[in-house]
Amino acid sequence: MADIRINMLGKFDIIVDGNSILPILGNSLKSILLLKYLILNKNKHVSSDALIDIFWSKSESSANPANALKTMVSRLRANLTKASPGFKNCILAEKRSYAWNPDVKCDVDVFMFEDLCGEIKNFDALTDEARAKCNEAMCLYGDDLAHAAIEEDWILARSVYLHHLYMKMVYKFVGLLRLEEDYDTIIQVCRIALDVDTFDETLNMELMNALNYGGDKKAALLQYSHLSSVYQKYLGVEPSEKMVKFYKTLLKTHLASESDIHAIIKSLKSQDDNHNSAFVCNYPIFKDIYHIHTRNVERQNNKMFLCLANLNSLNPEIEDLDTMMLENTMKILLNVLLNCLRKGDTISRYSPSQYVMLLPMMNYANGQIIMHRIRSIFYKQCSENLVKISFQFEEINHK
Repeated sequence: MADIRINMLGKFDIIVDGNSILPILGNSLKSILLLKYLILNKNKHVSSDALIDIFWSKSESSANPANALKTMVSRLRANLTKASPGFKNCILAEKRSYAWNPDVKCDVDVFMFEDLCGEIKNFDALTDEARAKCNEAMCLYGDDLAHAAIEEDWILARSVYLHHLYMKMVYKFVGLLRLEEDYDTIIQVCRIALDVDTFDETLNMELMNALNYGGDKKAALLQYSHLSSVYQKYLGVEPSEKMVKFYKTLLKTHLASESDIHAIIKSLKSQDDNHNSAFVCNYPIFKDIYHIHTRNVERQNNKMFLCLANLNSLNPEIEDLDTMMLENTMKILLNVLLNCLRKGDTISRYSPSQYVMLLPMMNYANGQIIMHRIRSIFYKQCSENLVKISFQFEEINHK
């Protein structure tokens, strides 16, 4: 009997005795989507009318969609049987309805994954069996369900459900590993799972926690910096208050571990690679620096200004800049800011297209000169980027 495996999590494929049979099925996207739909609904007879509504939109000019469906099913069945006798009678037809034959002997990764998750949720301790089943589930879930066809409503709902099931399984696995203080494996599991859901807050905190308890406190802090950058770049937001609080707790733990003043000085110096230019940090740190500067300028009766640099498209019909172009342009702008601002100034990414700057001991006239210099240098370096830069410049009143 042929060994048949159907992969639907991530890249769709049908493997018979180690070889893909997709070339035999042809390159009709609608035909493949129909096959996926029937497999996912293997225990259900789906009426012809329902399938026509799903796969033949009203905008399509098909004179006879019912006949087109019948032809497509017949061709699918013939091609599958040609690929392997194990697919004989794989699609059942009954009273103007179709169904995937549940008696076809094959392994479908979606159903295997669902069964494993059902078992994993009942484990209370990390036995050898629990670890093996969690690892198997992790391997099965290579990516979200049929991501190439995610525009289809019917597959999106199932994909969201499976993604949620995957995350619950990962949380469970990490929880069991935490009981065993197996931080090395937690790090591996979190990194794999974060490839599936980069922005998941719980996984990121579990990863930072494992790095911290595993003895690599610096890596834990770097993970937060990376996460903050990713949130800003792709979501345009800062990490949540919960995440910032967690980061500050990690930072305190890291600092408390330094007991020798010379080690502290060495650590401080090693982290200041650009001590001759303005300081760049994420926005939560920027706010802390703001409060420190506020106290200093009040005590010394100096002035402090806040400046916001904005990038926009020169074309008024385009509201949002291309993501890749924006990111490259923001890098250029940051380099210009570092070259133009002083070593006592602070820069932070405020949004995908904005930098905020804190300028202590500054007056309005000098501030305008600096903004003019930044604008001039920026346009020289971005002459073909079709973007414009604007500034908002205000003195911070402490009274």
